[in-house]
Amino acid sequence: MKPNIAYRPLVELLENRLQPGSLLANPGSGVPLLPENPMLVAPDAEASVPWMALSVPEQAEPRPAAQPVAEPRGRLDVAAPAQLLVESGTDTRFQRHDGDGNWDDGWDVALSRARNTAALAVAALPRLREPAPATPVASVPQSPIGVAIPASAAAIVGINSPTASVPTSPATHAVPVPLVPMGSGTVSTYAGYQTMSGVHAVPLVLANPSNHMGGRADNQATLNFLSYLGGTGPDSIKSVAVQNENGANFIYVAGSFTDSNGRTDAFAAKLTDGATAAVWAETLTVASPGPDTATGLALNGNSVYLAGSIADTAQTAQTDGLLARLDASTGAILATGVLPNASLAAVTTDSAGNVYAAGTIPDPLNASRQDISVAKVSGDLSSTAYNAFLRLKYLTGEDANTSVTSGSGLLVDGKGSLFYAASVSKVGDPSNATQPLYGWLVEFSGLPRRVKEFTAADPIGTPGPRGQGTAVAFDPVGNVVFTGSFNNDGGTPLGQDLFLGRVAPITTFNPVGQPLRDLLPVDAYTWYVDDRTPQHNRAGDWTGTGLVVLPDGSTIVTGAAYDPAAPNDPPLSMPTNGIDIHLTHFLASDNATPTAGLLDADPQNTFGGSGTDIGMALALDPTNPNNVYVVGSTDSIDLPTGPTVMEPAYGGRSPTGFVGQASVT
Repeated sequence: MKPNIAYRPLVELLENRLQPGSLLANPGSGVPLLPENPMLVAPDAEASVPWMALSVPEQAEPRPAAQPVAEPRGRLDVAAPAQLLVESGTDTRFQRHDGDGNWDDGWDVALSRARNTAALAVAALPRLREPAPATPVASVPQSPIGVAIPASAAAIVGINSPTASVPTSPATHAVPVPLVPMGSGTVSTYAGYQTMSGVHAVPLVLANPSNHMGGRADNQATLNFLSYLGGTGPDSIKSVAVQNENGANFIYVAGSFTDSNGRTDAFAAKLTDGATAAVWAETLTVASPGPDTATGLALNGNSVYLAGSIADTAQTAQTDGLLARLDASTGAILATGVLPNASLAAVTTDSAGNVYAAGTIPDPLNASRQDISVAKVSGDLSSTAYNAFLRLKYLTGEDANTSVTSGSGLLVDGKGSLFYAASVSKVGDPSNATQPLYGWLVEFSGLPRRVKEFTAADPIGTPGPRGQGTAVAFDPVGNVVFTGSFNNDGGTPLGQDLFLGRVAPITTFNPVGQPLRDLLPVDAYTWYVDDRTPQHNRAGDWTGTGLVVLPDGSTIVTGAAYDPAAPNDPPLSMPTNGIDIHLTHFLASDNATPTAGLLDADPQNTFGGSGTDIGMALALDPTNPNNVYVVGSTDSIDLPTGPTVMEPAYGGRSPTGFVGQASVT
């Protein structure tokens, strides 16, 4: 068993865009976290004033307690208290202190005029969380991520575990990772979003009648169906959402599709359950050479929203962010909008029908850096509530590159608060080292304001260009669960480790009634594939690109796995056939899997063919949370497809998409 060591790494820099079928690249430093025992203290006063947590009615655990795991880990170090400066005769600003003399001016607070200047030490409340969203999670279809309908389902167990046993020891390679708050930053608005009428929908015929089948007969997952989805390629499926309509499930997917002329178009389709047929399938084309892509997908009623990027028709080597609204019944384009000189990746909606999108934009003030772009527009895409870009700096003062590149990287809580997964790197870093980034924006006076961002570095990895945050989702009590990948240049094909954890959003109030918001860490772990020797040397790869949260707070994470050292002993663990899709079930503690007590905690439910297979996104069955839908990219000619799916055979010469469903019981 690997030693139970909580590593204390220096923050390192990473970056990656793990696009289907390929590995691409994109950009922390840090301090520890906030203390647990809150008290509002005036250092120059004789008495302290008790801290008030008026907006948090429940002082509950931030997530359901997992079944006991020996030697629990994940208790993260805490840091110097934040500070609230009250200046005489003026309004002032809430700032966080990093313990090293640096201030974070991310949250403006208008305070009553004070008679004297006082420095007030502010500490976050322990185990407090944001009140339940006004829109209950999963009550409105918002995105292809989130919490399952809290049905009275049986206890969730891993597909590849013979029993539902709770591990008697923690996962031996779930290594605790300290989350590190980012430095100062600003949110600035800018003009640019505009409606667009030049996007056309072109119907596609996807079915391929031949059937190679084959593939791994010993794959660990219980696959209900698996189908290719694409053309001659290169194609990819990057997002999925499932909606029950009149008693039947329909699968909505988005990605990119290369047409017969070699042009890559943004693509969306609506499939019948089981991927037996397409209700509609459309490419979104514009008068440009491409390539275009749809990365994010969200459902709201009879509207399908897509976020992506299109090649600019007037500027070479420039892309524009694309938002599109389609009719869910027919696939017809109802409205489109663009954000010039930008790229959009993720989209979600709130209960009022507002649409939120996030992506990347070149910094308007510094052409050598890029920033996170966020926008809020009306449901018909005709008007803009705000466009903004988030500029971050490391605590040591360097400019930071940041970007949202995953379709699962944006979440809204029903009150206008946005949570995102992104990547961060230092501008000018010669190694282009990047790492995952997660943050929270709240709407204040109609504009987004940043609350806090966290980053982390793999304690067993090597800095490099393949780290990123990819997905966020709510757990049943309102914590934000996140996943992503760390770079780890270990000489293996992917060179990555999986990252999984969660934070608790909280809101407290200062004595004059102003809200103070913060993200408290619950846990964070890096997972790696080992060689099964007593030394537990790293021997493979494991990425996190999409996740769903189950009713008990546990998660299923997808991505890619390379695990050549697994014992040939199904159903517990099987060596991967090159790079395979995984659907790994993690307990709500995030540091163990249901099979950890039976075997070392390894990538679960790996399946694929003889090529490179990557899971990109997940969605839960709205009527049965034991079923999970998965989409992604493959260049294997021998996926274990079935005879009833619409594309049982590989029809391309480049990576193509796939869609499938597995049962978790």
